[in-house]
Amino acid sequence: MAEHLYIAFNQPRSTYPLLAPPGQPWPRDKKIPGKYDPADQDAPGLHRITKKLHPDETKANKDHKDGACFKTGPQRDLYRDTGLPNGTNPGEQCDEYPFASTLEGAGNASWDFSVKSVPAKDNRDVISAHRRASASSCRAGRGCLGHELGAERRLDRHGAMSVPCRRLPSVSVPGDGGMRVRRPVEGEVHVHYSQIYVESDPDSFGPDLRESFAGQSAGLCGAATPGALWLSTGLHTGSVSFTVEVHDQAPPLDPAWEDVVEASYRPVSAGSALVQWAGEASWDLDLEETDYRVRYCAQGMDEAHRQDTRLDDEPQLDCYLLQFWPAPPAPDRVLKQTSATAAYWHDYARRQPAPPTPAERAEAERQARLAQERAEEERRLAHERWQWGGRSPSRALSEVSGNVRGLLVFDPALVHAIDAATPGTQRTTALLAARRACEAAGLTDLDWIAAGLTALAEGRPLPPPLDDPAQAWRALEADPRVPDRTVAQAIPPKRPPFQPPAHSDAHTPVPKPAMLPQITGPAAALVKPPDRAAPPTPQPGKATPHTMRVTFGELDPSPRMSQPHMALPALLGAAEADPLQAALNAVYAAVTAYGEDYQTLLQEIRSACHEQ
Repeated sequence: MAEHLYIAFNQPRSTYPLLAPPGQPWPRDKKIPGKYDPADQDAPGLHRITKKLHPDETKANKDHKDGACFKTGPQRDLYRDTGLPNGTNPGEQCDEYPFASTLEGAGNASWDFSVKSVPAKDNRDVISAHRRASASSCRAGRGCLGHELGAERRLDRHGAMSVPCRRLPSVSVPGDGGMRVRRPVEGEVHVHYSQIYVESDPDSFGPDLRESFAGQSAGLCGAATPGALWLSTGLHTGSVSFTVEVHDQAPPLDPAWEDVVEASYRPVSAGSALVQWAGEASWDLDLEETDYRVRYCAQGMDEAHRQDTRLDDEPQLDCYLLQFWPAPPAPDRVLKQTSATAAYWHDYARRQPAPPTPAERAEAERQARLAQERAEEERRLAHERWQWGGRSPSRALSEVSGNVRGLLVFDPALVHAIDAATPGTQRTTALLAARRACEAAGLTDLDWIAAGLTALAEGRPLPPPLDDPAQAWRALEADPRVPDRTVAQAIPPKRPPFQPPAHSDAHTPVPKPAMLPQITGPAAALVKPPDRAAPPTPQPGKATPHTMRVTFGELDPSPRMSQPHMALPALLGAAEADPLQAALNAVYAAVTAYGEDYQTLLQEIRSACHEQ
């Protein structure tokens, strides 16, 4: 089936049915929907339909498929010269795409379709994986074809939907011998791709075909996967008669059944259920967490296999009975085999390798868990290196507070160089950055700013008002000598997006970088958005007000910032007790004070770091 989908998507002219008989020119290329294209969000997809809600579309899909595959049905003449030349061989199925249960199926005149004869086993293998992926999407809340119709299916089984199967064998009933039986399912269920399941593991997305029959001799009821049963049917798509019985002891076998197998089963939770393909509907079985013997009986499999698809108004083709009763584990076995369909799947099961032992399974799970942990750690480290400019940070860098990440986006190599420098060089760098920021903003002529720079150079604490950040900001607001200068925002260079390690399938979420304000420290607490309706008016005898803005997210290069307010944090930051934090804070604040000319500053800072 995988090959069929690839050809349908990428080589549609080589698929059947042809758009013209052999030797004649085609009027156009085939248009087959459903191919995923990550670059095209509007690529045509598929839409689920049901026979009950879309009887005309469902019948049209079947009629056109039968015509193209087998040259039968009301559309056979349309495909007499363009359909599959030789139909299907024994052990094969006619696979169609788009699926019969979609609006874009074979009967849709707006789209083309493809049919191909494929081995039945391969078809089931691929559909098994697709079903499990669909069930995964349903359970993860992402939606799937037909999942919204589960409630409808559940209602169906409570209504008058049961159609008597031809030669329907009798079923066990409570008798004088004291045998007790309950029937959690009785009526019709819908099957896709000749399969339905019993599941009990809430964390599983359903059984796998090969794993279900590993080491078995019976191919109709796969019980090798803990807590799950894979049940095969003759009908490919449509409703089948299905009964589930739970007994307190082994029931007698009715000889009217054509194919009968037995296996052992133990639920892994109290939530056992009969589940349709892709989780479209389910029926609670209310089984205890104990060992059961399971008997699966079938009738009419060959006829249903030949018909392939059954519509609601067509007679019932195949019937099934699934029986449970408490019993110790025992090997699976074939009690009766009549149909060629059952014989084919028995042979398939016998060719599967034995399932892993509990110890082997536990070891495989442990190895898979370790591999997942290694992949997640590899991804985490790769993302960390990407964040820090291609190398992992030292412990000091990873633990330092302040504006290290603010500076990191401008020059990660400089961040690492400052980290590697001696404490003396870090202090020298902090002083240089503070001095250059104050010079750029025109603050060095203010006596209290000059006193602060001198204190830094002499290794003394900052004098008042700089020893109290709140007082420093008030002094900056009140001093009429503060220049009214503005500067554009500093825009860091762009860098390529993060690329996860090759062959990594870990799903560790990539941490999102924190959104940093462009003004940090005490300045951020004093920022107020400008009143556009009433701009500030200078008051006689008072300091000239300055407008400040803080931007979160993507930077806008158009706003102008008060340069003195950008420069003051460089002076305050340079006085931090930790020389590494002092250097990083002062350089980052100086970058914002230089604005669009920050590269000039960073070049001098780099030279100073390397000279020390």
